[in-house]
Formats: sequence, structure tokens, C-alpha cells
Amino acid sequence: MSLALTLGNQLKGIVSLNGYVPDFVKTEYALQSTKDVSVFISHGEYDSVFPVKIGHEAAAYFQTRTSHCTFKIYPTDHGVSPDNQRDVLQWLREDAGVSPKA
Repeated sequence: MSLALTLGNQLKGIVSLNGYVPDFVKTEYALQSTKDVSVFISHGEYDSVFPVKIGHEAAAYFQTRTSHCTFKIYPTDHGVSPDNQRDVLQWLREDAGVSPKA
């Protein structure tokens, strides 16, 4: 997510799995426009490393920066479930316009 904020619309899209944007990135870096960047953010509801509140905050932040933001929560800890993997692949095909190999 930090890379997207610093490179902006040079990126087509980003996938964040149980991540966050450090506050210093938001305040100390020269942020670029991400209005054309597709964003997929997912978070584990029971994440023991980064509480789910952090996922909600990251999603809310990117929803103010792009209209192409998808946020999903999964009933997992700090990991990527099969449902999460499936949804990322679907997002890549439909929202990001990429044809990944399954």
C-alpha cells in the first residue's frame, strides 16, 4: 500500500492481505494520486498480528483516494484462506483486468 501511495497511478492495482499503511508514510512521504489504482484489501477477522480494526482503517483510507477499492474480511487469523485466494483471483480478472494463471 505504501508503494502505491508513493508511485500513484504508475501502478495498475495493489493487493493487500492483512496489511496496513504506517502513519509516517501518510505524513512524511510525498503522496501521489491513486484515483486510477484498483485496490483489493483483505483482513482476517481474528488476526492476532494486526487487529481487524487496522484493515478497516486501511480500507477507509483508500476509499477516500480511489473509487476502485474492494475490502473483504475473512473468518481467519493472520493468513490467507482459500476463499481469500479465490476472491483475489476474481478481483484480478474483473476489477484489475488481469488474467492470472490459476
